[in-house]
Order: sequence, then C-alpha cells, then structure tokens
Amino acid sequence: MAARRLKPPGKGRCKCAAASLALNLGASFVGLSSHIRGRTALVPCGLRHAHTVQAGCPSASSLCTSNPREVPRIDALSLQPGHLVSGVSHPAVLVNLAECWPARHCWSRSYLACTHGDLLVAKLRLPADVFETDGLLEPERANSLYADHARNAYVPYVRPLKPLRLRELIGTHFDDYYFEIGENGAAGRLCFDAFGSPERAPALLARDDLTQLTFGMGPAGDGVMFHAHTAAWNALMYGSKDWYFFNPDEFRGELYNRLAMLEARAIPQELEALASDNKSAYSGDSPTASAIPSVMKCTQRPGEVIYIPDGWWHATFSNTETACLGGQRHKDRLPDDWADQLYQHWSGCGLALNALAKKRGDAALFEATIQREPYNLRFVMDHMSHLGAVGNWNGFRLAAAGHRGRMLDVRKRGLLARVELAAIFGQLAESMYHAVEAASAAAVAKAGPGGLSMQVQEFRDALGISHDAYKLVEEALKLDPGNPIANALSKAIETRANSAVAQQRLQRMQTPPQGAASLWRT
Repeated sequence: MAARRLKPPGKGRCKCAAASLALNLGASFVGLSSHIRGRTALVPCGLRHAHTVQAGCPSASSLCTSNPREVPRIDALSLQPGHLVSGVSHPAVLVNLAECWPARHCWSRSYLACTHGDLLVAKLRLPADVFETDGLLEPERANSLYADHARNAYVPYVRPLKPLRLRELIGTHFDDYYFEIGENGAAGRLCFDAFGSPERAPALLARDDLTQLTFGMGPAGDGVMFHAHTAAWNALMYGSKDWYFFNPDEFRGELYNRLAMLEARAIPQELEALASDNKSAYSGDSPTASAIPSVMKCTQRPGEVIYIPDGWWHATFSNTETACLGGQRHKDRLPDDWADQLYQHWSGCGLALNALAKKRGDAALFEATIQREPYNLRFVMDHMSHLGAVGNWNGFRLAAAGHRGRMLDVRKRGLLARVELAAIFGQLAESMYHAVEAASAAAVAKAGPGGLSMQVQEFRDALGISHDAYKLVEEALKLDPGNPIANALSKAIETRANSAVAQQRLQRMQTPPQGAASLWRT
C-alpha cells in the first residue's frame, strides 16, 4: 500500500530534518502496518473498511478481570466498528489502535512548538495579582483550581481569554495543563499527524461518532479534575499518565463533595486519604461508616488509547510531561433516545438526568439533577431557564439562592478562589437580569377575572428578581472589582435606571396636573 503524505501543517514547518523524516517514515509505516494487520488509518474513505477485521464485540469474559476495579485491556482489532459504545460499558485501555500513528513517533514539546507553533491557543492561567486579595488561597493553588473549574464550566471565565501561539505556550507558559476541544482549533490540525484529517478517523471511532476532537498537553504533576461527559477516547502520544474512574452511580455524597471541585494536582493525595478512611471505617468488629467506593485506576503508556463510556467520572494526573489526541461523542448529533438509554443503565447519572429534564420539561428531574451534581453551574442554569419558562419565579429565585449558598460553602472549604466566586455570582446575576424582562412582560399580559391580583404578584416577582440580581452584582464586585460580567451588568442596571427616571420625568412633564386644562390644542 502506498504511503499517503500528510497535509502540510502550514507556516512554521519544522526545520529539523530528523523530525520531518520521522513524520514521513511514520506515515509510511502506518500505511504498511495497516495493510498487514487489518488497520486502515490512512486509507481513503471509500476503502477504509476494506481490511477491517470482521470480529464481533468482545465477549463478556474478555472485558472482565479478576479485580472488578481494574481497568481491562482490550485489543482494538477484536472490536467491530459501530459496536464500541454499545459493546464496552466500562473504561478500558485499547491497544493496537494508535501505536503506529505518525504523531506517536514524532510528537514532542520541541516538535509541536516547531511544526505547529503558529496555532492559536487560549490559556486559562491568570496573572498572580488577580489572586493577591484572596485571603484564603495562595495564588498558585487558586490558579490551579480556576484552570480546572473553568475548563469544566463550573466557573465562568474570570477574565477574557487572551490568545497566544502554541510555541509561546510551550516556550514560556508551560506551567499547567492545556486542553482544547473542537475540530476547528489545534485538535483539528494536529489530527493530521495522527490519521490524516478529521474525516479520516479510524472506523472504530468514527462509526460511533467519537469525532469531536480534543488535544491536551501539560507538565508532570498536573492533569484534569474529575468530570463526566459523553463517551470519549484519548490516545497518549508521549509520556505517562494515571487515570481514575468512578461509575455514574458511585460518584455522589461524600465522594462527590470531596472530589468534584478538587483540582487535578491534589487528586492522588485525596484518593489515598479516602482509601485510608475506608480502612479506618472498617477496622475492628464494628464498622463506623459505610464504605466509599474505591477508585478504578490505570496507567496509560504511549500509543495506548483510553476509552471512557458515556457518563463515567474520570480524572487524570500526568507522571511526566504528556501530550494526547482524543475525541468525544458529538453532543449535537446524539441519538434521540441517548439519555433514556443512559438513564436506564445508570439512574444516578447527572448527565442523563439533566438531558431528560430538558427533553421532558420535568421539574422533578431538574431537582434530581441538582441533588446529584449540586456544584454544576451549567445544570443550575438549565434549571433556572426551565423555571423562568414556566413562570415559576419564586422557584427561579430559590434556585439561584441555593447555588449561591452552596458555592459559599465550597469557598469556605478552600476549593474556590475569591474571584471564582465573584464570576459565579456574576453569571447568576446576568440570568436574573434578563429574567426581569420576562417577569415584567408576564405581569403586563395578565388580564381577565383576578387579573389585577395576578399582576400584583407578577410585579412583586419582577421586583424580587431585580433586587436579587442587584445584590449579586454588588457581592461580585466586592469580591472582584475587575469581574467583566458584574461590571457590564452594573453599567446596564445604571443605564436602565437612568432611562426609567428620565421616562418618569418626561411623563410628568407631558401630563397636566389633575384638574388643569391642557396647554396643547387638539
């Protein structure tokens, strides 16, 4: 099989002859080995499945190990395309899939900076002076927490993102983990080093639409905090990385409280503490507490692919410098019954509960979602949107107040920076600010028998929401005077207030005093 040359990466091509040779040889090696072993990573789309091993899904025994908490290793050649998501229900290490990708043999920090250095990336790390007034957390710890929280949408951006080139990130800002999702960014370009283009992903991954590409790299001692999303794969190009897993029903209660907001750097130590607590609780004849589920763990080596099923909680910790390419199940193209099936298998999965709540408009499911994942800002915002849509303004205010209280508790535990708390308050205030218009419009629309009393209640709701929004903006600016959301809202509120006062004055000028004749002739 003739080797197919990869698409040129554009400007800033590597001038290192050795790296260029490695890339071209790697492409040739993939083409040859694909033909020999039934792999078709670089075969044109129409011929992609010509040499696919026609094997069914692995048997149940092949997915099991003697230890139920051990992550199984599966030969990817034993999996039939289109059956990865349906056939593998637990995290697994897939071998014989990415070991021969060119990226596996040429990627390094210097290669990425040289060949792909012109790529625009956005760094989450903030200047240390942003955290100087925190009072509870040192700037380094606060920055680490913020990077993880913002990356997983638990916290809005504290400051607007500033783009920089990949070579700058690697050369002068390589002090924490970088992660990106989306085919139009770095991941979309870097996949040319792996399997040729976004459209040429291996059939095992493409058939299940695991094609929302991701790219990550970072130094030793960092990683990604616990989170859950649609099914995904992650191929390690170089380095060594530890993975930690809990199934969707396990990650709740004390386990969730201790790990959900914890930054990646602190996860290994906290998991050791949890294991120690388990031993202490069950030492002696009378256990003092119920057991906390033990973590599933594995170490990923270069060329290995980790597969994570829908909804499974996972985190990573890099033992050395690492770089990886991955993909997630496209969230915009999920089957209509995706959430129903996930819920049937894992009834405690917050991802499934939230999707079903939005699909059905079910208030009870929204509440169950928040009970399972009380720190998830996106789920709270979805719940508030639903409450506003049905006109439950009292519930709307209670939902915002509830999340405010939970975040204050997280802050007291040292798991949330002061500026992060301000950003969350700003996000809640923004949602309430826009809800005032809807509540006011609902009040005006009330008519018919009992309409006046209903109008009064609706206007009270609008005033209550407006008051709550104003107080949240005040709190946010007190915590962080530089918060962009709170500052924008403060100006908008001031403009609206000035406009309302001006309208009232104009109305008084145009309306003659009671009993007086108008000066205007009609």
